[in-house]
Amino acid sequence: MIRLKPLNKLLTWSFIRDGTNKRRFYTKQKNIILLGSSGCGKTTVGRILGIKLGLPVIDIESDYLENTWKMPVAQKLSEVGIMIFLKEESKAMMNFETKQQTVISLTCSNPLHVESFSKISKSGVVVFLDVSKEDILKRATKMKVSRISGFKEEIALKEILNYRQTFYEKFYDVRIICEENEDPFSISEKIFKTLNKLDNPFGYVSTRHTTQSGLHQGHMDFKTTLVCGLAKDGGLFVAEEHNFPALTPGQWKRLVGLPYNKIASRILEQWIHPSDLIPQTLNTYIENSYKNEIFSNEDVISIKHLTDNQYILELFHGPTASCKDCSLQLMSKLFLEAVQQDTLKNKKYVILVATSGDTGSAVIDGFSKLESNGSLGVMVLYPKDGVSKIQKKLMINADRKNVHVIEVDGDFDFCQKTVKNIFQNKELKDLLESKYNLSLSAANSINWGMLLPQVVHHIAAYLNMVKKNVICFGDPVNICIPTGNFGNVLAAYYSKKMGIPFQKIICANNENNIITDFMKTGCYFLHGRSLLRTISPSIDILMPSNLERYLYHISGNSTHLVKQYNKSLKDRGCFQVNKEILNKIQSDMYADWCSEEDCLDTILTTYKTSGYLLDTHTAVAKVVADRYQKSTNSNEPMIIASTAHYMKFGDTILPTILQDRQHFKELPLTDMMEIFKELQPSPKPHSKVCEMIKKSQVHYTVCKACENTIKNELLKFVASLS
Repeated sequence: MIRLKPLNKLLTWSFIRDGTNKRRFYTKQKNIILLGSSGCGKTTVGRILGIKLGLPVIDIESDYLENTWKMPVAQKLSEVGIMIFLKEESKAMMNFETKQQTVISLTCSNPLHVESFSKISKSGVVVFLDVSKEDILKRATKMKVSRISGFKEEIALKEILNYRQTFYEKFYDVRIICEENEDPFSISEKIFKTLNKLDNPFGYVSTRHTTQSGLHQGHMDFKTTLVCGLAKDGGLFVAEEHNFPALTPGQWKRLVGLPYNKIASRILEQWIHPSDLIPQTLNTYIENSYKNEIFSNEDVISIKHLTDNQYILELFHGPTASCKDCSLQLMSKLFLEAVQQDTLKNKKYVILVATSGDTGSAVIDGFSKLESNGSLGVMVLYPKDGVSKIQKKLMINADRKNVHVIEVDGDFDFCQKTVKNIFQNKELKDLLESKYNLSLSAANSINWGMLLPQVVHHIAAYLNMVKKNVICFGDPVNICIPTGNFGNVLAAYYSKKMGIPFQKIICANNENNIITDFMKTGCYFLHGRSLLRTISPSIDILMPSNLERYLYHISGNSTHLVKQYNKSLKDRGCFQVNKEILNKIQSDMYADWCSEEDCLDTILTTYKTSGYLLDTHTAVAKVVADRYQKSTNSNEPMIIASTAHYMKFGDTILPTILQDRQHFKELPLTDMMEIFKELQPSPKPHSKVCEMIKKSQVHYTVCKACENTIKNELLKFVASLS
């Protein structure tokens, strides 16, 4: 006999819609309502679940409708026809009630009549059994298809299933991704685990929190983490490891071949509790974020074979030609949803961002298009001489309302440190709150809402490899990532924790190779080290913020160690992890670095041999991937993350491939774009980058590397918000 955990807490709440699908309220109703297509197994699963939970079970078809009509459902359908049947079913369901907590198995057509379904959905948690259409069609051949309300010979059953799926998607609280041919006992176990998880508040905790239990200052809900960006104690928000979702291999296989937005929905639903954001709202934002008019590639990302067993993961098809678009198109919408909560509606917000090149333009594009009625501003700090000419153009040419772009005469680490210090400046925060009713937030990878979409594109990359028959699901692959602020590396780590078989996550550094040294020795030695400005500026970083999140996880959620590392770094300019933690790091990851000479040679060689043009960051990853495969004799497929389009670094790449550095030194950017078009490399030139650089400069502000000066610029910008 299986011993059950008490579900008293869980079964005393559910969500109620107010008709807008945007808000739910607390209630003591407590039914478990199973939703899905005919043939998905609702009846059998419901009975098993009822026994498991010790609850009565009602099958709407056999226990309620047939008793109400005094005839089999199939007979009723045959006598009155589909249209009258649906009206009669709706009428009967308006009178349906339960007197005690019950497991309810719905009919496949219940959701088609919204009023009656809304009534029953208010009585409990709606669990959608997402069974593949192929399984449903197989089962339909073994049962009387007349039981599927609305089935007619002239209408393909697949069409009916597709049509009804749209209704099921509108009403569920949680989705159970059912494996192919999964038995009902296994499905009921998945439901049971999901119900237990629903009872967990799924709070997000700071990497530096001081207590371990309850909803304390360190724990926040999902929306609050988006708005705050950084925890009050200076730490970064994380989901604790026991809350990491994971899918089974059979569930992952169900995602192979789905469009990117559908993959994103199914993954992010695992991470975001429905009490934080209901699936329907989340999925609407996902649909609106990954449209074809926003991303030039139909699949949002793409996997291209490069050579031998190396594959390029193209993440640059968004409006600003970098991987940041994959996150910020969605994160910006989630942020706006968070600040539109009742208690926050009258507030103003400024998104304060330090960028090493790509994040700045992606933040501007993502946030400035939102309908915020002047309540949202964006201020971007970028390092002078620390971004490429085109990265700079994409920011200073951005003619958007409530945007302020500042060139800082310092490096990225100074910009990022300044942003963190401003976030922790209580006097400044109090002034902004009292005088302007305004708060600050972050939109780079220190924000948890930025990280989650990054998890999606790493998972989608692996599933794309399966779809292309390069691998079977479960085959290990390695992934090599140009490493700056450690966000994509951390997202790949989370993907692995969810069940994606990344064998080794490889961090590729340029000459700012502090991560390489750290992963080889366990010593993070910053003292006396100066940031070098390189041809791959987006990874010119010596203090990657997301490393703190990884250290928190790998140390067993030890805030004590995280604080110790930070104190040592501040006091001595270095910290050392113990042998046990270093072994764990080296089990997950590998790191190496690449010189500028090797980077440029690889760009030229790859272009000559394949016609494929790498940007200066992807080339760093290619060099490191080549070395890793050679040194380890690795035969596993290697995914090389291409985090930016080559056109953003045209002033470096064109002289390299055309072997004429002097001629291109002062060449106008518009002329460079035309040369790229004439060369016809793979991938194609990025049309939106070409459009953007033709625009006139809008932002001219330049600041010295002084925190007070930047703080004053912030205050002037806040005062100007309309």
